Amino acid sequence: MLTLTRLEGESLELSNIYDAEGNELPPIVVCHVKANKIGIHADHTVKILRSEILARIKIDALNESYHHKFTTDIED
Repeated sequence: MLTLTRLEGESLELSNIYDAEGNELPPIVVCHVKANKIGIHADHTVKILRSEILARIKIDALNESYHHKFTTDIED
């Protein structure tokens, strides 16, 4: 993991980002707005999720796949 220190008003830029079709997207700019707050400027096609939300989505997908397998096995 890369950890950077940014002072209020400083930012970092993520470039060379591509979408699913291989098209280059505009750079993503992450700004340190103030204590414990950041701002992210990115193309609307870039999905930005908090890690706890992403974890919940992964758990839900895993539960759904097990549920589907379980109910399919019972029906057969």
